[in-house]
Amino acid sequence: MTFTAPPLLRNSHIQSVLSSSILRRPRLKKQGRALARQSVETLLTLNNGERLHAIESRQAERSGVPGQVILLHGWEGCFESNYLWSAAITLFNAGYDVIRLHLHDHGPSYPLNCSLFHAARHEEIAEGCLKLFQRQPGVPASLFGFSLGGNFALRVAACEPALKLSCVAAISPVINPAHTYEALDIAPRWYERYFVKRWQRSLAAKARHFPDLMDMQVVENLGTLREMTTHLVTGHTFFESLSDYFAAYTIDRQTLEKIPCAVSLISSRDDPIIPYRDFEVFETMSQVQLTLTDHGGHCAFLSNWRLEGWIDEQLLLLLAAEKGG
Repeated sequence: MTFTAPPLLRNSHIQSVLSSSILRRPRLKKQGRALARQSVETLLTLNNGERLHAIESRQAERSGVPGQVILLHGWEGCFESNYLWSAAITLFNAGYDVIRLHLHDHGPSYPLNCSLFHAARHEEIAEGCLKLFQRQPGVPASLFGFSLGGNFALRVAACEPALKLSCVAAISPVINPAHTYEALDIAPRWYERYFVKRWQRSLAAKARHFPDLMDMQVVENLGTLREMTTHLVTGHTFFESLSDYFAAYTIDRQTLEKIPCAVSLISSRDDPIIPYRDFEVFETMSQVQLTLTDHGGHCAFLSNWRLEGWIDEQLLLLLAAEKGG
């Protein structure tokens, strides 16, 4: 798989910003009409009482559906994030059932649970995926995730063999969260400011439903992601330190060796927050298809000035390859 963008569109920051911009919205809205017509909200109650929210888009004509795909968004993303929406449209229009599953405390799920999101909650996502796939038994199942959602997808596939996945793909996935935080430390400051503001806004939304859960005045005075993460992890989870927390969702060779299906990792060497060197440890793994492009930014891979996503067609090719195999 190769990716080539027009020369002026090869800058990683331009790719990353344009990918999430409102400029893509009119085209996606037009292309996504069929997806929208078949989209229904779903609430899943897990064995521990927690609840997850999903948007299911099942094909109206059931005969010949080639597969069902769960898509996981990145941190502070949702079912309407451009990259997820674009992928969902492409897959649905190709005949697949598409489910966009929200991570805990993302999208409209703030009031569903009194507990807070953290990145080690992959087992509840695994249970949610299993419940969703079991609604259409016998239809091949695949799991694709973007950024932190890609990290979740890999851990879910590794911990739950009952999913019987045909394939799993992670696009621009967080591999080593400590390295991602280090990359953010040296990236242009507006990346961190963007995430800090988004996270503070999400926590404020959570606090409106559960006002005794946290002291928002303290949270609002925290100016960096590292400060916010340390405060919330040590105060609201069972992790004693930031390093313990990062270790809980670091992806290593042992994680991928547990996945009983084909694994595709796709990222770019110019990703401003995911160091491409984190992928070198997987280069010799026979079950892993590793694609590192020279350009593409973070979860972007815009192939032209129509802002079309190259990654969407690659996901279709992955599904076709597994079906053919």
